[in-house]
Amino acid sequence: MHFAQRGSARPIGFASTCAVAVALFGTSLAVPASAETLRGALRQAYKSNPQIEAERANLRATDENVPRAKSNYRPRVTFQTDFGRQNTNIRPDSASEGTTSPRGYQFALRQQVFRGFRTLNAVNEAEANIRAGRETLRATEQTVLLAAVTAYMNVVRDQAIVKLRENNVRVLTQNLKATQDRFAVGEVTKTDVAQSRARRASAISDLDLARANLKTSRANYQRVVGAPPSFLREPREPLAFLPKSLQIARSLAERQAPTVVASLYL
Repeated sequence: MHFAQRGSARPIGFASTCAVAVALFGTSLAVPASAETLRGALRQAYKSNPQIEAERANLRATDENVPRAKSNYRPRVTFQTDFGRQNTNIRPDSASEGTTSPRGYQFALRQQVFRGFRTLNAVNEAEANIRAGRETLRATEQTVLLAAVTAYMNVVRDQAIVKLRENNVRVLTQNLKATQDRFAVGEVTKTDVAQSRARRASAISDLDLARANLKTSRANYQRVVGAPPSFLREPREPLAFLPKSLQIARSLAERQAPTVVASLYL
């Protein structure tokens, strides 16, 4: 069995994770190059989201525990040396007079033969923590990608609402002008003009609210994806990505859900 060492925190299961996220809200097929696609937003979030980056760093740190645990299998070598200089001057012509340079060397090799299975258990624990960490990373990736899809669709929705509200204001503005013209020739009363003006004012208020909601959705999109949205197009819905039945979906979740798999190693 292979256990990743340094750098094993590479993105795991991006294709399957992306497919699940896209299946929930659709995929951007046949979209002009000038429009930002859902897949592009997912790639951007996957590459730069700070939550994913933090979890990758945690996994890299967890990876280091395996070689640390395996170090108890290996011998330990120590080398020590000392050097000095001594000058002795007791009296002239003394036999003990003179300069000496004492020095010493020490080399030690230690190999632990048996530690009561502590090394084996430490290695097994470190490897299990890596597998659990991979699933935790995958769970974070799925959470972030789902948040990116939700943020994308919220911007698409609010863009459409703003467009509808703007059109409604244009129509009611034309209607108010027509009502005022009819009032000028005596076809309608002041009440009709007031009602038309009130409807237009209400439409303007709705437009202001829609624009505020769009601004909020765009800010949330930038927070999750890591870049401000450009022109987002509504994606199509590929039902082929979805499980054929609720039972199949539950079975897949029981076998593949990252939180479930991670709990097997903790």
